[in-house]
Amino acid sequence: MDAYLKVKKYIEDNSIIQNGMHIVLGISGGPDSMCMLHMLIRLSKEMDIKLYVCHVNHGIRGEEAGLDESFVADYCDRRNINFSAYHVNIPELSKKLGLSEEETGRNERYRIFNERCKEIGKDLERVEGNGLFSSNKVFVAVAHNKNDAAETVLFRSFRGTGVKGLTGMGPVSGNILRPLLCLTREEIEEYLKLVHVDYRIDATNYSDDFSRNLIRNQIIPMAEKINQRAVEHLYEMSQDAGLIYSFYERAVNKSFRRSTNIKTEGFRHQFILSCVTIYIDAIMNEDPAVIAGVIKKALITASGAARDISRSHVEAVLEMVYDSNGGTEFINLPYSVTAIKNYGKNLYLVRTSEKVEEKDTERLLLDLLNFNGDDGVLLSDIEIPRLEVDSKEFPAEVNFELERYGIYVQGGFVKSISFKLENFDENSEISKNIYTKSFDYDKISGGMCLRTRRQGDYLIIDEAGHRKPLRNALIDAKIPLPFRERVVTLSNDSLVMWAVGIRDSVSMRIDENTKRVLVVSVQLA
Repeated sequence: MDAYLKVKKYIEDNSIIQNGMHIVLGISGGPDSMCMLHMLIRLSKEMDIKLYVCHVNHGIRGEEAGLDESFVADYCDRRNINFSAYHVNIPELSKKLGLSEEETGRNERYRIFNERCKEIGKDLERVEGNGLFSSNKVFVAVAHNKNDAAETVLFRSFRGTGVKGLTGMGPVSGNILRPLLCLTREEIEEYLKLVHVDYRIDATNYSDDFSRNLIRNQIIPMAEKINQRAVEHLYEMSQDAGLIYSFYERAVNKSFRRSTNIKTEGFRHQFILSCVTIYIDAIMNEDPAVIAGVIKKALITASGAARDISRSHVEAVLEMVYDSNGGTEFINLPYSVTAIKNYGKNLYLVRTSEKVEEKDTERLLLDLLNFNGDDGVLLSDIEIPRLEVDSKEFPAEVNFELERYGIYVQGGFVKSISFKLENFDENSEISKNIYTKSFDYDKISGGMCLRTRRQGDYLIIDEAGHRKPLRNALIDAKIPLPFRERVVTLSNDSLVMWAVGIRDSVSMRIDENTKRVLVVSVQLA
């Protein structure tokens, strides 16, 4: 098939260019860009599109670069094509930014192309005068071809990449159009000979000092000795990888929406900037690949950038997710992000304005779990009065507001707790809510009080009267270390009747002889 017809069909099949488009063409003067310019000029005679040529002089090749600019300017002038040239000192800028000249040049080209789009958008808006035109209706066309796609796949593979890196290039990426992606470099050069279009040769393309040149000049030719269609096969693989990654990305995004929460304000501590919460139970049934994808997306979301998020960071957080040993864990990550795992329940990716150390985890977790009280105040002993049904001296029900004390139970913080005394018979129902507990009131001897734990606290764990230290019970229940001091107990001296929301002693449970029950209910903040 004629190369122009092949490109035209590729444009139609992929909806790359449509009537009414304004397109900035990145034209260096080399064979690829001159082929694109010639083809799109032809296409502009068949479609309602407006072309603007943009040339970037990188300040690298001295007089040769100036000749390139003059060549492109003259070509456009003779065809009445809008032309603009921009000059950038890439060697100087790359040193300033600490990037390679190759990367700096690419970044600057796209910056300039997008600036040109904005200029055109503003001009068109002024001309039309209706405020309806904007720069997002102006597109950038670049002359990437199949060889570029193959080189990109190899470059990313050698540098280190995941499945996304194998996807290479697409015909449309945001406002970037790639109409020549269906052609090889050989087809481009044949077309230029056929239509008698001259082009400029950049001598630096033959230098192997740049990574891409080394791939282009050495590795691709060696690959073609193994298989002449090596470039085609690499391109086809990148397209297949793109389809697979698109499917995978949808699965990751769906799981991410279901299993995470993003918070950027409302923190009590000003040094917390944002937090991405991952609900571990919500992702554990997913495929391992999806779990890894959710973690990576959460890291990028928390960091606000992807550049320094590496495989090792994802693997470190995954290790926390899969770790079933319990406890509160934390690791520091790039961009001042700290990963904190709360006893296997949630994993928090917290971005802060200062470095987080292990001693800071308590105040972080108190904030992330939405404790709104005073984290410096612990609960003092609150004596529970004796209750009597129909008693006039004490009410049969008492309530205590406890939100300011930061009392922790599994699931959140305690807002209030109530005590209610009721008669009990065979028709009475016993609540199975973990935040409500019923006791045989007549088995309670001595006084009761609400308090935080003390040295020597214990639970009765069986009918034989065996004891278990409260400390061990809290560890078994996987209560985070920072919150063990904030667990509230209903105690009778050192005997813990109930570690609220966690575990109770069997010695005061209801049985067939129970006449009166004390119902203790917790309301969460």
